[in-house]
Amino acid sequence: MPAVLPTATEALRLFRAGEFTPGQLLRQTLQAVDAQVALGAFVSVDREAAARQAAAADAAWARAGAGECPAETLCGLPLTVKDIIDVAGTVTGCGNPRRGAVAQQDATVVRLLREAGAVLLGKVQLHEYALGITGDNPRMGTPRNPHDPTRLPGGSSSGSAVSVAAGMALASIGTDTGGSVRVPAALCGVVGFKPTFGRISRHGVFPLSCSMDHVGLLAREVADVALLFDVLDRQDPLDPVSLGLPRAARSAGRSHDTCRPPRVGLLEQLHSMAAPQVSQAVEWALSRMERAGVVGCEPVSLPMHDEVGEIYRTILLAEAAEVHRGALSRAEDTHFGDDVRRMLEEGAALPASRYAAAQRAQSAFAAACDGLLGHLDGLVSPTTLAVAPAVGAREVEIGCGRVPVRSALVSCTSPFSMIGLPALSLPCGEAGGMPLGLQLVGRRHDDQALLQLARQVEQALLADDRSAA
Repeated sequence: MPAVLPTATEALRLFRAGEFTPGQLLRQTLQAVDAQVALGAFVSVDREAAARQAAAADAAWARAGAGECPAETLCGLPLTVKDIIDVAGTVTGCGNPRRGAVAQQDATVVRLLREAGAVLLGKVQLHEYALGITGDNPRMGTPRNPHDPTRLPGGSSSGSAVSVAAGMALASIGTDTGGSVRVPAALCGVVGFKPTFGRISRHGVFPLSCSMDHVGLLAREVADVALLFDVLDRQDPLDPVSLGLPRAARSAGRSHDTCRPPRVGLLEQLHSMAAPQVSQAVEWALSRMERAGVVGCEPVSLPMHDEVGEIYRTILLAEAAEVHRGALSRAEDTHFGDDVRRMLEEGAALPASRYAAAQRAQSAFAAACDGLLGHLDGLVSPTTLAVAPAVGAREVEIGCGRVPVRSALVSCTSPFSMIGLPALSLPCGEAGGMPLGLQLVGRRHDDQALLQLARQVEQALLADDRSAA
């Protein structure tokens, strides 16, 4: 079962009060890592470097307690990093046993984490080259869901979600191209946040899809991902799609009318497709939110619902094939796992006209969703259509019958990666002891407003859990 550690914001409070130290927290975290090796979350653990960073954080908090200077924003918090993100001097393996490229410098997100005082504990596992939503990686090892090791953790940021859910880190940095932060967060029972496209730099992150890749954040509470986002939400000249928004614009968000609760639209098609226990959990959450005066809800239709899955898949596979064109063209065929190779070969065979048509449809879908959000503060849906599938499962039962596992996991999340809207998954009850996720989608560039709404929803759901207990 998941280990109990303080949340990131609680740990900082304890550090500030002198009741706990980063060194003590690191020791507890490493004990959890050692006790849960069988979960397979880690690619590598850098104990010596983490110990040095924790000792520096101990000294920084001691100076802060003496009134000399404030500690850095993330000072002493142990974090993990998905092994598709460069950490200088460390192999960036991308979930592939043959890549083995040593990073010469830190990715921008890693540099910012270091500057903020975070303790970088190690690199964590992923679906090969991030091209998969289950987390299944037979060649490098499939991490196991900490709530039930016979179940998948979701992917591609599988190790990120497992490390946080199992108390082996207070937060993790992952990536999300179609749901790869939100899906494992939902299946493992943590919070997963994908910001607006371009808000967090991708420099030093191995690419999958140039138009849809996002860096995302996983932690146990919304306040923790908001803390990390505040550190990483920076314009970066090394990333050509990085947004240079003024600081005031980045932090403000468009708040809702204070005379009424925020209003959200329940995406009817996605809700009706979900397995009964999933749709029931969403209805439970909405009723608790409305009862607490947090939101009003109205049913809405996802624009272009019947087309959006194929649009997304066309763009993803075409762009991924371009990234890996050199490796695909070589005669040897053992570089990729079978599932990844099949998808890349499908992408390489797509005609340019089909990719161009998908891009036009992508723009139309983005405009339609922006219009839908013109009178709403957010959209809501299940994060996944099913609970965590069994390891090795190929199909699962949802509300509309049996479907491939991939469809059950990615259908709710990929539309919003495709058009770059901010989206977040919150824990939303359980079914048979397995966590479920509630997805909230915000307006473009209103990341702070989405985080504020998510915090309100989280408090309403937690308050209801406490009163039931």
